[in-house]
Amino acid sequence: MENQIVVPLSSLHRGQIYVVNEDNRLETRKVEIGFTLGGYAVLKEGVKPGERIVTSDLASAIDGMLLDPQDDKKTKKRMVIEATGKEPRQ
Repeated sequence: MENQIVVPLSSLHRGQIYVVNEDNRLETRKVEIGFTLGGYAVLKEGVKPGERIVTSDLASAIDGMLLDPQDDKKTKKRMVIEATGKEPRQ
């Protein structure tokens, strides 16, 4: 299963996901979920490879609000290990 976009289920909000655009502003996107497995969802549509997804909970998410995105290395590492069984390359 290559080139699939996989996100934590906690990133989904009633069939939508939060994306950080190129101006560091919030965009809400409708997504189509292919399937879920073990706390993760494989997305069929709605997000493109390389787009930044908000994985933390936002108290009040408003389209266009300015964000200060932080790289969640811990979540990335856990997802790579669970998907491949191997530590990610540095």
